[in-house]
Amino acid sequence: MKTVIAVPDFTREAHLKEVLPPLISRLKKQGVCEKDIEIIIGTGLHRPPMQKEISSNLGAISKKIKISSHNYAKNNVSYFGKTKKGIPVYLNKKLKKAGAIITVGVVEPHLYAGYSGGAKVVAIGLAGEKTINSTHHPRFMDHPGTRICSIKNNPFRGFIEEAANLLPISYSINIINDKDGRLFRIFEGKPGPCFKNAVRYSKKIFEKKIKVRPDVIICDIPGSKAVNIYQASRAFNYLVNTRKSAVKKAH
Repeated sequence: MKTVIAVPDFTREAHLKEVLPPLISRLKKQGVCEKDIEIIIGTGLHRPPMQKEISSNLGAISKKIKISSHNYAKNNVSYFGKTKKGIPVYLNKKLKKAGAIITVGVVEPHLYAGYSGGAKVVAIGLAGEKTINSTHHPRFMDHPGTRICSIKNNPFRGFIEEAANLLPISYSINIINDKDGRLFRIFEGKPGPCFKNAVRYSKKIFEKKIKVRPDVIICDIPGSKAVNIYQASRAFNYLVNTRKSAVKKAH
């Protein structure tokens, strides 16, 4: 049985060198052969990682297990169906042959999905260009439910969960980092409950109520999010994408 492990690209600190070896070991004890395991890096529309980045982030496992980077081009994806809202679900064609899919994600505040992690690594990370463009369309982005730290009534997160239901995702690993990007806690188990538990815990860490609106806020982002202008824009968007204005109005 072919087993696919979907992991995020290196704009997220997923600590793959620490997380993957014990996972591979467990799979082998369950009778899964190394040759039947493939790790696919969910790049979405991001650039593919260079070989030195793969070696650096995956370590020794990169020499033992087959590893590939997702390619969103039309001839590399297959059609899996449509969501209730008519969004076409095109995903990496290797998922068609997978008997089991395992997701590895980092749960942290996300501009559109509310929180990253869970099935996002496959529904967006391994999606085709048509699907990604559809989910990043203004009708999604401008919806009041599409907001940072909000997963309830969020159409973007809703798409992720609906697309995930089209796949045989059997297990999920969700990682929570501290403010310095160090591994803080890991949640593992069935995809749905695992993600919800990770988000519930993350909210205690990442969400803070401000009683008094300041005149100025300085927002920093980790180095992994400063690789390009799009990622770096998070520093601004984290502040403007809240329920209420985070700072006082200018006079």
